[in-house]
Amino acid sequence: MKNNANKYNVQLTDSVTHPKSPTDFFEDKYSWLTEPDRAFASWIAGQKLADSSKKVRQSMWNKFSRWLDSNGIGVQECKANHIMKFIQHSKLEKEQAWRYVRLIEKVYDRLVGLGMDISNPGRKAAKQGVGNGSNDEKRFLTPDERQKLDSFLKTFFACIDSEEARRNFLELEEAAREKCWAGIRDVIIVAVVYGAGVGLTELAALSVNCTYKNGVFFLPLTKRGKVIIPERSPPLIPVAVDTLRIWGFYRNTYKNVGLLLFPAMVNRRRQDQQVKTAVMHPSTIFRRLRGVLHRAGITSARASGQTLRNTYAAYLIESGKSNADLKEALGYYDDFSAKHLREAHEEWVKRLSPLIK
Repeated sequence: MKNNANKYNVQLTDSVTHPKSPTDFFEDKYSWLTEPDRAFASWIAGQKLADSSKKVRQSMWNKFSRWLDSNGIGVQECKANHIMKFIQHSKLEKEQAWRYVRLIEKVYDRLVGLGMDISNPGRKAAKQGVGNGSNDEKRFLTPDERQKLDSFLKTFFACIDSEEARRNFLELEEAAREKCWAGIRDVIIVAVVYGAGVGLTELAALSVNCTYKNGVFFLPLTKRGKVIIPERSPPLIPVAVDTLRIWGFYRNTYKNVGLLLFPAMVNRRRQDQQVKTAVMHPSTIFRRLRGVLHRAGITSARASGQTLRNTYAAYLIESGKSNADLKEALGYYDDFSAKHLREAHEEWVKRLSPLIK
């Protein structure tokens, strides 16, 4: 646990000032003003996060609230420049600083929701680039890149989705067939991330229990350690509607590949040694995904799984979906994330508009 905490420059061994049962503490706007650490503990206890994540966030907030108190700044008096001074005082690195900014933004979004008449200093700090993280947070594929990827996927699927293509695949020698199988899997992965907003860590754990019908991808509840990714039903974008049907044939040409939807390798015997079906590591998925995007002509810094996931959200926003729809489709735990993503998309469109006129 200490290793995880040290990543964000906090100490979990510090005295954490929250009660044994934080949910017993009544959290309202007045408690945030008088006992902010206990109010935070009560609030974070109700969030759907792993216990380790809650402890890290509690320690981060305690560190910030203690700094406010030591400088005579009330919670309701905090401004964006105070956040900057805190980051400088704490000598936080870029990733650490940005994590703090995002956490503070969420807290003040909560305070506004409780009826406190204040602006959100965390949001203003984020827009000002405090922590130098704003330019890295939300990327989307440009219209030209989306067109390139759509064209690539349509052409690829047309080439493999025919009786002749399937016959040719089955006639390949074993080594060539396995290489072809892995290549098809990688493109399908891109289509699923881009077409349904599935995260890379989540994708590695998907099983054949996932189903699709009438353009909707049904993902059952998934567990990654202590983190639970809720059940959801994201609608597939048009170019990805047939991806799982196509993958079903190629995946099932190998027997005993286990229950993983996207196994790392096929289950086979080689020199009397059993090679078990393995889970694809997120870093491997990332590399394979970038390789496919490069083949599609997308070679910018936006060639990543997170950009594809953000672009899927952009498709939903542009289709008129609400924040509640975004939250459900992307598996967010809170309304804040959907709201923040919509705001990021609006800013992206503003920056992009002069370039496409």
